[in-house]
Amino acid sequence: MKIRFIVILIILCLLLAYTSYADTNAVLADPVFYHMSASLQANKKLTISVITRSNASEIKVDACTLQVQVGSVWQDVCPLIPPSHKTENTNVYGTSIYYTSSIGAGTYRIRVTMNADNYTKDVTSNARTFSS
Repeated sequence: MKIRFIVILIILCLLLAYTSYADTNAVLADPVFYHMSASLQANKKLTISVITRSNASEIKVDACTLQVQVGSVWQDVCPLIPPSHKTENTNVYGTSIYYTSSIGAGTYRIRVTMNADNYTKDVTSNARTFSS
């Protein structure tokens, strides 16, 4: 009984160590951005959330591009006016913007180009299907 408990404990420790190692590698993959997300909601509102690894003199959205799904392929539809919100001397950015007039019927997502001190990286929102 004790041996079984010790074996299970060792396996759990090894799994925990492996998970921590895998998470560390994923987080360290980008030198500037720690977290980036873009969420397209049912009311056609895009919510953007970004955390950088250290304070940036400026964090902003450089560009937003509307994409439509045609079969299994994503195609660019048009550039969208990006949110004008900027943050300064911080490592956190968050904003929301409505794209009701740009999104019609179909399955859409939005590609967002983030900029932190002139280092840019794209993040793509979730896909959402709209009936109108």
